[in-house]
Amino acid sequence: MKIYKSSLFRIIKKFVFAIFIGFASLIILSFFIENDAILYGIAALITLYLIYLGLIAENISVIITDDGHLIIRNLNKVIGSYCLTDKKFTSYIELSHDNLISDNYCRLNIIDKNSGDEVSIDCSMLGLSGFLALIKELKMSGCSVKRVKKSKSKK
Repeated sequence: MKIYKSSLFRIIKKFVFAIFIGFASLIILSFFIENDAILYGIAALITLYLIYLGLIAENISVIITDDGHLIIRNLNKVIGSYCLTDKKFTSYIELSHDNLISDNYCRLNIIDKNSGDEVSIDCSMLGLSGFLALIKELKMSGCSVKRVKKSKSKK
């Protein structure tokens, strides 16, 4: 059995961004809201929602069992279970690099060989190395990669 869990770096990064955006929203909202209780309440709700998204909602693990099943879990809840012999897999990676942030979007597409139904799983939380290891374990032949580099505007 192989287990691929969310990258610790990705989890920490989501947490830090949530705190930063919560603080930035506090500063921005302070120009419009004079009641401190409402101001701090809204900023706290924004921060808590972003922490929930990063640490709970998007936190996945992918399990490949010895009997040939792929199980996608969010914490202790099974999102999907797929028999590897009945499915075909494709993957897509979008690499985004600029001077401040390096972020990757990884997607695994699971296609039913019989019906042609397709399910797309966002595997970005696994991190690039974890996603590439998953692709290798699934014995996929190819992966679509798109590189995105943000251009600097010239003044």
